[in-house]
Amino acid sequence: MANVYYSVGQNTTDHSSGGNVSITSGVATFTVPQTAVNLGVGDRLTAGGNAYYLVAKTSTTIWTVVTALGATPDNLGSTAVTSIAHEYTSLSAAEAGAVDANHLNNTSLVTTTAILRIPCYYDTGDDTTLVTIDGYTTSASYYHKIYTPTNTTTECNQSQRHDGKWTAGRYAMSYNTTAAGDKMINILDSNVWIDGLQIKMTATHDFSVRIQMGQTSANTSISNCYLEHIGTSNVGASIMAAEWYTTSMNVWNTVCVSNSTYNHARNVHISSPGTATAACAWNIYNCTLYGSYRGIYYTGDTGKTINAINCLVANSVAANYSNAASWGSSNYNASSDATVPGGAQDRASQTFTFADVGGKDFDLASNDGGARDYGVTDPGAGLFSDDIKGRSRPYGAAWDIGAFEYVAAGGSASLSPSASPSVSPSMSPSGSPSGSPSESPSASPSVSPSKSPSESPSLSPSASESPSESPSVSPSESPSVSLSESPSLSPSASESPSASPSLSPSVSPSG
Repeated sequence: MANVYYSVGQNTTDHSSGGNVSITSGVATFTVPQTAVNLGVGDRLTAGGNAYYLVAKTSTTIWTVVTALGATPDNLGSTAVTSIAHEYTSLSAAEAGAVDANHLNNTSLVTTTAILRIPCYYDTGDDTTLVTIDGYTTSASYYHKIYTPTNTTTECNQSQRHDGKWTAGRYAMSYNTTAAGDKMINILDSNVWIDGLQIKMTATHDFSVRIQMGQTSANTSISNCYLEHIGTSNVGASIMAAEWYTTSMNVWNTVCVSNSTYNHARNVHISSPGTATAACAWNIYNCTLYGSYRGIYYTGDTGKTINAINCLVANSVAANYSNAASWGSSNYNASSDATVPGGAQDRASQTFTFADVGGKDFDLASNDGGARDYGVTDPGAGLFSDDIKGRSRPYGAAWDIGAFEYVAAGGSASLSPSASPSVSPSMSPSGSPSGSPSESPSASPSVSPSKSPSESPSLSPSASESPSESPSVSPSESPSVSLSESPSLSPSASESPSASPSLSPSVSPSG
């Protein structure tokens, strides 16, 4: 199995520091530290007329490199560095170019036995090109991951991920709609994982979507993302899915924000417009959804299940939770209105206290009484053990509800080294999870209550990364803002491939 990395930035300009490089058994040693803040895994090193790709960092002078196909390159004596640069200038260009003769030279990740990783970097501004992910042949083992690198020890010189809110100077995608139906990322392939992106759309046209899973996609994972809708679009969603398949999608540690008050605007919209071929399940764990006309909304046939666990949905105009064919094992959710899925530990009509609602920072404040310590431990059965900012769960008596785990300023919570799990998400979740960390989180996880501290699974990073409805909210229900004690906002070093030259997943994703 090969791990191939092709980076995305806003330019392909040389950002090396010069000097010479020598390569022995895939380890590149530079005579001059390579210190550019936008340098990291997936960047192409050119030396001696050859192309190499950075895949793991030991230090600014020592990196592991592979060929375009993920193989260990031939040794190279000390040679002048020609350049180190991103491979593509947009995510759209990477999706189109990764299959050409200079890269995979194949549309099948199965045939090439490759895991395709696209790390994304900030250079000078936002990525403003719409993206369609289509045409790859994938499987549970040979999947496609698009992500922002975060670990400054093992993969990059500066974290490229947002801080749980819109964050300047980190990789971002933004777009002003030009036509009805614009989608920032349109996923038509199966076995795709989107991790750690921040996406903002200013919509003046209907049917605008930040991330959409199309009718031909299956087994998609979305994690650690910040998705924002701005504008007057009548129909739109942060996450939308047209689901006709037997397998499920996992979404976790994701924030969806919308200022739209128009009917048909949703933060998460799951649609099954035709007759389902079989039952399937959607898993939504520890997400925070704020605003929009509806929060988590389902429309379609009766053969679908939504498992919402540890989700916080607030300030939807009509209803925070509505219309699910089945809420399955949903539980431990919180809502600012009277709508909840119906689990015994769901919390309706709560008041939440956030760090800064005006600044769209939905980190929980120290005096929050609606979500802190009211979640269940490990809802994804080993899928993740941290929050959107890479902070370990729990801090305090139990997991918090929503994408953020409150940590006091100067708190001693053990920060996980990864902003996403070391295990890859299930590319084909099983019907019932195992309690141990696995690449196959369940479509119906165990959600036994745990208000006392529990030991989160140890998910040490490996080289493979490991790879939001009824009455409108009254002012009394609106989240209050308290800045008396700001949560710790400094992100930890986050998930990444380890520095080990071994780049194959420690546990290959199933399904």
